[in-house]
Amino acid sequence: MGAPETGGGGDDSGGGGDKSGGGGLNQRKRQRQPRNSACQPCASLKMKCVPGPVAGVCERCNRMRRDCVAPVPKPRKKREGQADARDDSALLQTPSSAGTQHLPSTPAQLFPVDKQRTDNHHDASALSSRQDLLDQGSKSFELLLGQGLGLDQEPINSRDLIQGIDYSVVSKSLTVFRQLLVNFPFLEMPISTNPIDLAATRPFLTLAICIVTASNDHHYQSQLSKAFRSALAIRVHVHGDRSIDIVLGLMVFTAWQHQYASGRQTYQELCLLCAMCFDLDPSLRTSPYDAITIGRRLEQDRAILGCYYLCSGISILAFNRPSPLKWSEHLDQSAKSVADNASSHNDQLLLSLTELMSAVESLDEILRALSHLPLRNTTHIDAGIRAIKHRFAALKRQCPSLVTTPGYAAASILLQCRLLRSSRPADSAALIQCAVAIRDYLDDVLHRPSSFFHHVAVVDWANLLQILIAMADMARPNPQGAGWEVGALASMMQPEGMLDSLCNHMLTAPADDALSPRHEGLARDFKSQCSVIKQTLSKGHDSIGLVQGDAPELGRTPNVLDDHYWTNLASR
Repeated sequence: MGAPETGGGGDDSGGGGDKSGGGGLNQRKRQRQPRNSACQPCASLKMKCVPGPVAGVCERCNRMRRDCVAPVPKPRKKREGQADARDDSALLQTPSSAGTQHLPSTPAQLFPVDKQRTDNHHDASALSSRQDLLDQGSKSFELLLGQGLGLDQEPINSRDLIQGIDYSVVSKSLTVFRQLLVNFPFLEMPISTNPIDLAATRPFLTLAICIVTASNDHHYQSQLSKAFRSALAIRVHVHGDRSIDIVLGLMVFTAWQHQYASGRQTYQELCLLCAMCFDLDPSLRTSPYDAITIGRRLEQDRAILGCYYLCSGISILAFNRPSPLKWSEHLDQSAKSVADNASSHNDQLLLSLTELMSAVESLDEILRALSHLPLRNTTHIDAGIRAIKHRFAALKRQCPSLVTTPGYAAASILLQCRLLRSSRPADSAALIQCAVAIRDYLDDVLHRPSSFFHHVAVVDWANLLQILIAMADMARPNPQGAGWEVGALASMMQPEGMLDSLCNHMLTAPADDALSPRHEGLARDFKSQCSVIKQTLSKGHDSIGLVQGDAPELGRTPNVLDDHYWTNLASR
């Protein structure tokens, strides 16, 4: 066994050639790491960041197959009282007098500037060059964001709602938000995006990202959501602005509304979102194809398809209402544009989800027509249902990555449940097949990380609650149904044990993970919803007072699913 190495610095430089490859890696790990050189995932976990075999990717991120996000330069520490000694004139200095040596170099057009915001773009550029933007608690950064939101000319109490948002807050929010991008397939976030560029060109999207990633602080999240609604009213209803930034921000805000909503009218916001999508710049359809135009058109087409996905998923599945946005020729043009210019895996996933929601919309129209037709006139209805089933099977072949998402399995189960409710009489084989699919879906959810419950978008969250209600409805004794079927379904699904397993799995999420914040309020709401379902299973029709108007006891439940789902569960 060789003697241990000494700490002589002169031997390290010349004696490294005779070491093995493993020893060379260990030597690199022992070397002193330069200040602020660790990538963001390693820095958040306080781990040593060592260059890996792939250029630009550290050894740990390469091994864990994660995105290696470059470090963000930290502001220099200041002595006590130095920040207070700076007078207000420094915040109002001109671009020519402000130094820019501390600002990171950023691409000029990560996010193209909207034509509707060209008047304010010069002021935003002036604010973007201020020297103190990187400082903690910077008023310049707050002023830059407030100007884009339209809060700079409003009363002081409106501007105070975004107080505390600075460079470091947005930087941390971006790092966490990148882990959640799978829930926002309509959004493309370049790896080179930095907080200053994002706040200057996409202020609404910046604020929405901060809201999404603030789940571990409910009071702060509610404050930011109030600021978002105030800015939305000012920019859209008062000034009549049209902007892709407002559309993207509202889409991110709505897709996460179950995390912080309380008594809000989500269906009304979906109608507003549809109108805003089709009020975007129509000249992009006829503009010459240069690099900037293609990027702006692709971003706009993604937003239109994402709007259709949200409207169909939330309206039809969660609220049982007609979607405010139907499939049309305009949407077909956007889908072709995204398919021709697809630049990421999310684009293919967005197209598949759009096709999935189109099938759900077609099924909803067929079932609404079926409720008004006599039994002898349902031949064409049966043909339409078979065509929708073929579309689901074709999607499974065309996009294998869609099958791994919870949305595809949930949509298939909800399709079967709706067909069972509309069939006259109920098909026993289809009932058992649907129960098996529900059990497989819930087993898949239990095998996912516990953070899945805390980081799921509103469409998937509504699907999960509907499937739990369907499970309880199928496993509950029904005097009018066959006894052996109910007993077999209850024995196979074990609904009470499954509800307990889901609640316990959600509570095992780590509370101190910086990249995966835990939402305590959502965990409490989910536990109360599971308790309501368990009471229905154990006590029968009179277990809960939803029919008598006690729905507000369920916390946020009426804001995610329509009241009739819970009323029908209590009355059946």
